[in-house]
Amino acid sequence: MSSIFITIICDLSNPIHLDNLYTILGLPNFSSEEEVKHAFKRLAMLYHPDRNPDNVDAEEKFKMINQAYQILANPAKKSKYDQLLLSGAYYFNFNFQQAENQQAQYQQAQEQHQKYRQQQETAYQRWKIERGRQERQAIIFSVLAIAYFFIVVNAISGFYARTQYFFSLEAYHSKQYDKALHYLRVANGADNTYARAYFLKGQIYREHFDYNGEAVANFTLAIEHIYQVPTDYFYQRALAYTHLREESLAEKDFKIVLERVPSYDRQITKILAEAYYSRFHNYDKGIQQYKKYLTYEPNNAEAYQNLGFMYKEREQYNEAVEHFTKFLGFQPNNYEILYERALCFLYLQNVDKCCLDWQKVKSLSSMQDASLDFFCRRDSEGNK
Repeated sequence: MSSIFITIICDLSNPIHLDNLYTILGLPNFSSEEEVKHAFKRLAMLYHPDRNPDNVDAEEKFKMINQAYQILANPAKKSKYDQLLLSGAYYFNFNFQQAENQQAQYQQAQEQHQKYRQQQETAYQRWKIERGRQERQAIIFSVLAIAYFFIVVNAISGFYARTQYFFSLEAYHSKQYDKALHYLRVANGADNTYARAYFLKGQIYREHFDYNGEAVANFTLAIEHIYQVPTDYFYQRALAYTHLREESLAEKDFKIVLERVPSYDRQITKILAEAYYSRFHNYDKGIQQYKKYLTYEPNNAEAYQNLGFMYKEREQYNEAVEHFTKFLGFQPNNYEILYERALCFLYLQNVDKCCLDWQKVKSLSSMQDASLDFFCRRDSEGNK
């Protein structure tokens, strides 16, 4: 360093480092912009080349002062430099232009890296989309293959089931019911949704083996596996329910039949009347159904007979006598009904009519009843 530079340094108030820009201007660190301007003016007048001709050291010093001023007089550059001072990086040869270039290069590198990542991500996304499309195609192909396989298998099974069903029909019409059941079981084993096979099995069980529980089970499976249920399916199941004494279930199926085919009313009325009397023992409904049935067949002797028995069970003896009498109009020598009417007369304390019926019963059969003999003997002795 020249003597002039040494003199300047000695005049500085805070000579921390020779390369400190504030020190070059003779200022403390972090001086204001006004202080920087005043210091520059003062030093520029002192070391300006015009005032120091042929003084190389003064010229170099002026360059240093001017460079320091150019940085510290710029607010943005001064702020950056102050930050460098705080971190200890305050070398005089710090090149802001170079730093800015490096920053620009760094930003450019960041942008290129970001662009590269985007390109990589785009490529990965394209690969992922393509991979997803291929996977979807593979899944669709697999599903179609499996569906085709099941369609083929179901078609074969369905054909085999129907072949067995036709064999069962031949056996059924030949009255080979065990053989028919065998073919029907094979048919449902091949196709467990074949409703016609279930229905025919139910018919055979109900009509020829009296297995009404098995019949109901097969009729139910037939109903569950057919889209449009024929009326006869409900009708046959209702008949099986009556034999199983399932009153409410039988009524429910018969109701469906009547809603579809009202002309079944006469037939179902008779079936229900007999079921209420003999199986359900529901005499209130039985009497109602028999009376309804008599509107269709007023000369049905069995209806009068059964009505007489139900009224007798309910201890309505006058009604019982009335219907027994109507039955005897068709079969006057039926000693069993004469006997039943004689008992009803006795319960009504009409001993004369009771004994007339009892005498006729004894003339027609060998039936014995000590009670009737006792009352009729007493009546005969009283008349004498």
